[in-house]
Amino acid sequence: MKNMIDVRCKMLRYIHLKKLKRRLKNKNFTIICNNCLGGFIYHDLGCQFLSPTINLFFSTDDFILFVKDLKYYLNCKLVKYIDKTKNYPLGKLKSKDKNHKDIILNFQHYKNFNEAKEKWETRCKRINFKNICIIMEFYDDVYDEKLLYDFQEIPYKSKIIITHKPYNNIENTFAVSCYENNMPRGKLFEINKKTGKRYLDDFDYVSFINNIENN
Repeated sequence: MKNMIDVRCKMLRYIHLKKLKRRLKNKNFTIICNNCLGGFIYHDLGCQFLSPTINLFFSTDDFILFVKDLKYYLNCKLVKYIDKTKNYPLGKLKSKDKNHKDIILNFQHYKNFNEAKEKWETRCKRINFKNICIIMEFYDDVYDEKLLYDFQEIPYKSKIIITHKPYNNIENTFAVSCYENNMPRGKLFEINKKTGKRYLDDFDYVSFINNIENN
């Protein structure tokens, strides 16, 4: 029975991905995101990673600072950062002045800092600033809701916050359904065996990408 369910799921997923790729009209896009979300979107659409924010995560407050002054931080030196409580490599975008704070990058899917730095620097060069969007997943059980309002101030027209519950009074938010029963983090990227879709697919990111506005 389990094998039959898995086969059916694979078939549904194949059909779903084929439809997504057929609908995608905007191919040369950059997603800047605070966690692995962007990497999953690029992978499922069969597109090149035109973003350095792949296989890593930021704290929400650091991410908002990062995208508020994106070009500044992309030109900051990435240095190794040590936190003995973490079992994966970390990096720090070292501020060049007193008006900006350092930003910590959590490279949880890399073997070591050197590998992460090489990928970061290579993908920074691919960014398409004329075709860029910002996507942030927000953990309401960890961070202050004030950050949702701070996100609205970032200087990009195409931006969205994926939330775990509705925030009807805040612009640029989309609530996913998979966290209704306090599901663990990362549920967004799992595949629903009944549909062959990721829970992330509640959000029509293909339409969002096709309609990216120039800044």
